[in-house]
Amino acid sequence: MKVAGSTLSFSKQTLEYALRELSNLGFAFVDIGAIEGWAHINPSEIASQPERSAERLKKLCEQNQIKPIAFNAGLGTNDLTEQQRRLEGLCIAAQNLNIPVITLGTAQRGTTMEQEIQRLRQLVAIACRFGVTIAIEPHFFQIAENPKVALALVEQVEGLKITLDPSHFSIQGLGLDDYRFLLPHVAHVHFRDAGSKGWDEVQVPMGKGCVEFGAIVKALKEVGYDGAISCEYIDTIGNLDIHENLRAIKSLLLSLIANNGSSCYHIGDENIERRRTKMRKIPVAVQLYSVREDCAKDLEGTLRAIAEMGYEGVEFAGYHGRSAEELKKILDDLGLKVAGTHTGIDTLRGDELKRTIEFNQTLGNKFLIIPWIGDDWRRTKEDWLRFADFLNELAEKVKTEGMLVGYHNHHFEFQQQFDGQNLWDILFSATKPEVVMQLDTGNAMHGGISADEVVNILKRYPGRAKTIHLKEFSSTNPKAIVGEGEVKWKEVLTLCDAVGGTEWFIIEQETYAYPPIECVRRCLENLKAIMAEL
Repeated sequence: MKVAGSTLSFSKQTLEYALRELSNLGFAFVDIGAIEGWAHINPSEIASQPERSAERLKKLCEQNQIKPIAFNAGLGTNDLTEQQRRLEGLCIAAQNLNIPVITLGTAQRGTTMEQEIQRLRQLVAIACRFGVTIAIEPHFFQIAENPKVALALVEQVEGLKITLDPSHFSIQGLGLDDYRFLLPHVAHVHFRDAGSKGWDEVQVPMGKGCVEFGAIVKALKEVGYDGAISCEYIDTIGNLDIHENLRAIKSLLLSLIANNGSSCYHIGDENIERRRTKMRKIPVAVQLYSVREDCAKDLEGTLRAIAEMGYEGVEFAGYHGRSAEELKKILDDLGLKVAGTHTGIDTLRGDELKRTIEFNQTLGNKFLIIPWIGDDWRRTKEDWLRFADFLNELAEKVKTEGMLVGYHNHHFEFQQQFDGQNLWDILFSATKPEVVMQLDTGNAMHGGISADEVVNILKRYPGRAKTIHLKEFSSTNPKAIVGEGEVKWKEVLTLCDAVGGTEWFIIEQETYAYPPIECVRRCLENLKAIMAEL
């Protein structure tokens, strides 16, 4: 499956602007709005000069390095003869652009089935002459808003297909099982999140609705669908941050497609719990910085104690003078794995990168996490964007070695802003999906964000929390351990499972009501008790 952007996300702007913005957001494919009198091209005008229109579109797409993959069309007239003329022009343009599918709406409520069947038969016949597929989008307020009516139309009109937009079913209170029978007929897909209480919820922020993205992707794969999914957040519906929601849905879809729809994206425990039987097993590690003084005195003894507590892995923050081979043997003997390492940025540059890769490959570690950057990387917004470019390039370099690179937060990333955006969002909206977002829950809340915003970060960057630092925050007890403060642990853990793509939970404790080794033991016990309730 391919993930595309829709020019309707920028319907208030020119086509040139829309294509540029979608390209800047990382989309390689585009679904072009061809809705008469609105966006972005008028079928009536294309019908007059279809070849010239196609040539202009081709040039614009090439300039923005984005490939057209569908037309989302509105013919803008009730006159059937004029509909046919306009559609023929669109089909000629589609043929010249190698666009395989044109989406059309159906007639309004009150139209008889026989009238609509006859209309669609004539339109499909035209499209077939040009090797183009016509796909109807079952749309609220239209005759095909009922999925059974949509199926009847497809069955009565040979060659007619479906453009699936689950939001129009969701707002009627319908779930996947209510329209699953349409999936074998799908030729294109439009995705955005939506609620279940009518038209006012046809478009809601990612994570605030009830569209079953993961289940739908998986079901589409099962019926052999290999077409495109267009991310269709529309700028004339509501007052949403279009860029933010496009980033979120694009990242989620790439993760779902890669993982056979294994992740969902919903808000709150209730919706997520309803869609799965049991939280998957995510192993728990400890960041050894938590017990750094113990490690300095007796590394092997400390690691043995950690293993005996029930931890499955460790994340390094220094190697205490040991070689990779020595550390690997100790860990193997104790049955511990490596959940990552905190390694300075200088160890990932120049000739040092090769040595760092070799060390960590011997260690059995694939997560190279930068725990801190100096002022030269973070004085201005441009510095942060330069750091994002560095991480993107580094991610490409280590990918061939089977490794991942990421960044770990402290508090300042959530305190300082440029152009109304905090440093964390500047960084992770500018980095590739494979750059790991190692969110430290406690540090983030020390930076002034709420427990709800911690949850929202996981939703905003699906698939990015490959490893996460589980650290407590309490406004009244600075020495609180996991489970004793204000972090919304059930929501955090559930989202890591369903959305984050999390491979390791990593406990970190930096303030101590008890000896450090006792603190990490109690953290693990509390975490296991919370996980047992999920």
